[in-house]
Amino acid sequence: MAITTETYQTWLDNAETALNDLMTGKRTVSATYNGRSVTYNNTAADLDKLKSYISYLKTKVDGKRTSRRIYF
Repeated sequence: MAITTETYQTWLDNAETALNDLMTGKRTVSATYNGRSVTYNNTAADLDKLKSYISYLKTKVDGKRTSRRIYF
């Protein structure tokens, strides 16, 4: 079954909320992707992973193709 744009948008909204929470002082946050929950900490490495994930989701919502693999 293909993942819908609406599902990608939901994941994007959750990831952006998680990033905002980290940037405003929360120590850890979780985001759900394809049935998996991923926890991010307020570290430079995790912030970069979360920003990369957000960029990936934005390309999916915008309908652009990407060959870049996302790692959690």
